[in-house]
Amino acid sequence: MATRNIVPRVTEEGNIGTNLKRWLKGWFKDIFVAGYLTDGNTSISIAELFQSGAGGYIEDEGVSSTSSATYQQKTRLDFVAPATGNYILNFSAECGNSNAGKQSEFQIQQGDTTVLENWFVTCGINGEYSLCSGMKRIALNAGQTYFWDLDYRATTNTCNIRRARLAIRKVV
Repeated sequence: MATRNIVPRVTEEGNIGTNLKRWLKGWFKDIFVAGYLTDGNTSISIAELFQSGAGGYIEDEGVSSTSSATYQQKTRLDFVAPATGNYILNFSAECGNSNAGKQSEFQIQQGDTTVLENWFVTCGINGEYSLCSGMKRIALNAGQTYFWDLDYRATTNTCNIRRARLAIRKVV
């Protein structure tokens, strides 16, 4: 039998726990917030959180493959810089090739023109994935829109990529 939902009698009624009786921990796959995040003293909306310089984030968990020697886009992060200054772009993905001893190539590209990072992965076992990650410090201007792609291509056989992530944060 499936777990029953906890549902209020009417919209925006009731709570889970109280200010004096809090739950110790909670684990969730997704959280949907229509209002504000709060610690009891300070509140912020999701939009304000990302506009305040908290940064941006995108992920693609699925497996993508290509046998093409032309770069394919796995994921793209679009970001409007809230302030001029230095930012850290973090990237990670699990990368591999369909055949042992064969290479696949990956890159982080800014604005479809500038390659920030480029790396090759040699697969040790057929279908094996290796975690590839890094970061790049970049200067951005307030109010400008930027975008970064995580791209991949096969140098031989079939290139595989999964669990791709791009994140940008302002350096304080």
